[in-house]
Amino acid sequence: MYNLFKFIYPNRNVIGYTYEYLKQMTINPVFSQIEDIINNITPFFLRIKKSDLNLPEFNDHSIINSLNNIEYKIYKRLTECLNNESLDINKSSIFFRLIQSSSNLHLLNKSLNTDFDYDKIFNEETITIPDLLGENLHSELITSLKSYIPSKHENVLNLVKDLKRDKKKVITVTQNVQKRVTFFGLKESKILLANATTTHIN
Repeated sequence: MYNLFKFIYPNRNVIGYTYEYLKQMTINPVFSQIEDIINNITPFFLRIKKSDLNLPEFNDHSIINSLNNIEYKIYKRLTECLNNESLDINKSSIFFRLIQSSSNLHLLNKSLNTDFDYDKIFNEETITIPDLLGENLHSELITSLKSYIPSKHENVLNLVKDLKRDKKKVITVTQNVQKRVTFFGLKESKILLANATTTHIN
């Protein structure tokens, strides 16, 4: 706090005490001087509450997203692999792939993130996506990716179009995407907000 006031008011001792004396007060506080400090800094603090900003009422709602055909096939197959106790596979990596398959199938073509030592958890050296999906389903995946748009992206796009049509401001927040997405000329963004409304696509 001393440094903050010193930076804002370099030629003014707002707190009323030197830095060395404040350090000493930390060890041996004098309550009368603490009260004095509080009185000195009070005029420089302004607490703003939400009610002061006259914000619209906050609404939070979820939209359930339905997987398209290829997403559902892959999600179902990975679920079977995850639940198959006889398979000697890394369950953590399969679970993470399951999450990706319900968000963006393009991610299945990328290796799992090795940041933060994830490579110790997600070991895919012994079994790969083609192994898990099988030849036919993996071939269908590769073919579909040429024109594939994640179902969640299409859902978000339709919602964004409706909001833009109503002249509302839109901010989108995404995860489990290959890269930031620009929806038909809309600015790149990352939760969907509009007039104090948050929308979660599940």
